[in-house]
Amino acid sequence: CIYTGDDVIYTVPDEQRLSLDISKNIIIHLFVDRALVSLALLSPPGPPLAVAALRERVQSLSRLFKLEFMFRADAPFEQIFAETLADMVASGELRSSGDTVSFGPGHEGLDGRGWITFYAAVVRNFVESYRIAARAARILTRGAMLEKDLVARALRVGEQMFLGGEIERSEAVCQPSIENALHTFVEQGYLQRSEGKLALAASFAGDEAAGTIEARIAGYLLRRAGEGSW
Repeated sequence: CIYTGDDVIYTVPDEQRLSLDISKNIIIHLFVDRALVSLALLSPPGPPLAVAALRERVQSLSRLFKLEFMFRADAPFEQIFAETLADMVASGELRSSGDTVSFGPGHEGLDGRGWITFYAAVVRNFVESYRIAARAARILTRGAMLEKDLVARALRVGEQMFLGGEIERSEAVCQPSIENALHTFVEQGYLQRSEGKLALAASFAGDEAAGTIEARIAGYLLRRAGEGSW
């Protein structure tokens, strides 16, 4: 007899996570707008958060992950953000009070906090992939490196971070996402590419400055998925 009570906890074996992740990525576009809003809201100091600050964080995340997700192209960012926020408030996932946003009452048996942490968890592995890439990029304080060699190093670093409990998702150790992260870091001015090699931009060339790249991304991962103290 299989127990089916309300307190059942389902887990995915590590060796099956990649297969499940492929299926998730097929439908992730249905959740990505709400996921980025949720991820931004949960970042310290957490809700309640001013709408202007939330908008700024979501826009930064959209730019960071522009190579990962297909965003709507039928409207400007400000309109998409406003519509997403309004939909989340209308569904009870968020509550709007003046110019601030916090958790709503929820719907379908799950409170607002539950929905927000669920949406944020949908994209957690991408954030962790970018954190892995940022951690690996610190090796560039020793000098430029071929991109393929840096990607290979990042995969090794990612395995160590997963085994050490620094990241939750084994699927975050993903070559395509790490490559996308490095391309994005170049576009955002963290790295520079020359003759097939990657190097830290001058303003991030020191070890402490290079560490701020990871710190900015890790700020979205200070709490494990589904947890919170607000």
